Amino acid sequence: MLKIFTNYFIVAGISILSAGMVGTSGISFARETNQDEEYKYRNRDKKVYEAPDTHTGHDVQLHGLTGAEGGAGKAGSGTGGGVVGGTVGERYREGTIDKPIVERVISNWEDEPREVAQNLIDKYGLPNEITLNRLIWHNNGPWKRTEILNKEIPHNFPAEHEDILIQTINYQVPANKVDELVQYNGSIMVDRTRGELASQCEREEMNILALNLADDIIKGERNVDEARNTYAEQVTAVIQGKSAPLAEELQFNTKTKQTADRDMSTMDKTTMQKYKDKEVGGLMNGGRERERMRTAPDKSTTERVISKWNEESRDVAGRLIDKYGKPDEVTQTRIIWHNNGPWKRTEVINKKIPHSFPVEHEDVLIQTINYQVPADKADELVRYNGSLVVNRTRGELTSQCEREEMNILALNLADGIVKGERNVDEARKVYTEQATAAIQGKSAPLAEELQFDINGEETADPDESVMDDDDDEGLIEKAKETLGFD
Repeated sequence: MLKIFTNYFIVAGISILSAGMVGTSGISFARETNQDEEYKYRNRDKKVYEAPDTHTGHDVQLHGLTGAEGGAGKAGSGTGGGVVGGTVGERYREGTIDKPIVERVISNWEDEPREVAQNLIDKYGLPNEITLNRLIWHNNGPWKRTEILNKEIPHNFPAEHEDILIQTINYQVPANKVDELVQYNGSIMVDRTRGELASQCEREEMNILALNLADDIIKGERNVDEARNTYAEQVTAVIQGKSAPLAEELQFNTKTKQTADRDMSTMDKTTMQKYKDKEVGGLMNGGRERERMRTAPDKSTTERVISKWNEESRDVAGRLIDKYGKPDEVTQTRIIWHNNGPWKRTEVINKKIPHSFPVEHEDVLIQTINYQVPADKADELVRYNGSLVVNRTRGELTSQCEREEMNILALNLADGIVKGERNVDEARKVYTEQATAAIQGKSAPLAEELQFDINGEETADPDESVMDDDDDEGLIEKAKETLGFD
């Protein structure tokens, strides 16, 4: 059972604590849960306390915290001084979070995520971003991004465990290989637009193993069954203390940066530019008011954070705050809502991902629904729209774009592909037509609301175990001992 606390945010060195704090102690939390164990937050008495931002010198004011709780310590300055694991400032471009803040946050986590988090801190130093329920590193070791969640996602392949660690590399996956990757391991995720390949498991060794075998599938060196069998064999070897080279290091080049696939434009650029020009300062009848809110001192930490973002991300964030209220998680580069409207999760990032379909724009808005995508449909979805991401283990389908209506449109057409009602070319054509209509203020029903049930049956697919714990004398328990877990 996850521990859910209320309205406690950490923003790259900014800590915002719920009421009950006196000085740097005496913190109290109110608790609230729901059926899905998703994160929901409630502010106990509407007071917030803020620490100075020690991330990279942003001018956040001090409101009550001093010393270890909020002082400008070296661990948060990006210099690397006093940081567990070495000179983080040389390793990362971003700053890191103060050690006392990180330790206090993960002390409230479930046992498994807390232990994995501590192992990663020991190896890579302090994280670059933090919220109550996640730690994020950028460019640590071979990884483009590492994220650990205080949420355990059941996964049975190769044996029962919980996925809590997501690690991402730059990798250009051919669209016709996505089906095989999803069949091989439901915790492999492909983002064609960004040019990323990610694995989620409970330990770094298993993500390395998963991605090495994914690389073999892509290169045609193994089929799905061979990769699954080899995965189980290598995991068994790790557990038994034997050689398992595929779990030790990535055996292919991850330094290539030109892996993104922007796709091709199918829409008139002039139409989009006119729409953007029209939007400036007046979106949702609230553009001017939002700008005053963002620049006003001491409004909300969220508004002050996004006031430093690029214009596109800031504008999208402002619209969503107007619509859904304050986000549930905030870092210096992202804001996240859970269970907002039709969405399981909504995330706005302060990073523009170039995407040319149906016309040149930047993906900054990531929205996720519960949806079970058949493994043999993953190829079609990625060919239709490279900004769709399938997570079979979680039972999620994600769309990334610059506006919510375009994500709704993308997912409605994805549903049509999955159901066999449209092929890839038809879906791309209809997307272009509906997007053009929406931009011109005409009727575009596929961009207005999701037209399929998102509250139906369970969508997660934990897969099947191929390792019998009973027959192998407690292999999973041995694995935890071998890898340093209690």
